[in-house]
Amino acid sequence: MLSVFIVDAIPDHGKLLIVGEEAHHASSVMRLNAGDEVMVTDGRGNSAHVKILTAGKKSVECEILSKEKNCAVHNQIDRSTGAHQERSGPRDDRTSD
Repeated sequence: MLSVFIVDAIPDHGKLLIVGEEAHHASSVMRLNAGDEVMVTDGRGNSAHVKILTAGKKSVECEILSKEKNCAVHNQIDRSTGAHQERSGPRDDRTSD
C-alpha cells in the first residue's frame, strides 16, 4: 500500500510539490527518496499516483503518473488532524423533532 500525502492542489499532468510538514514527514520520517512512489490527495476528492523526483526537508518534487477524481463519495480530510471522513450527499445539520 502506498503512503498518502496531502497537497493543496493536483494539476492534471506534469509535476507537483509536497511542501511543509507533509514534505518533512515524507523525506525525514518515512525516508522516501527519488524513485519512490506515493499517493497524494487534495482532500476534495482528487488523488494522484506520483513518483518522487527529489526529496528535501521543505519540499518533495513529484511527477504525476496518474490522476483520478472520486465523484461518487465526497472525501474530506481534516487538515489539522489528517482524519478522513466520508459522506455521500449534501450535508444537512438540521434535525427534525
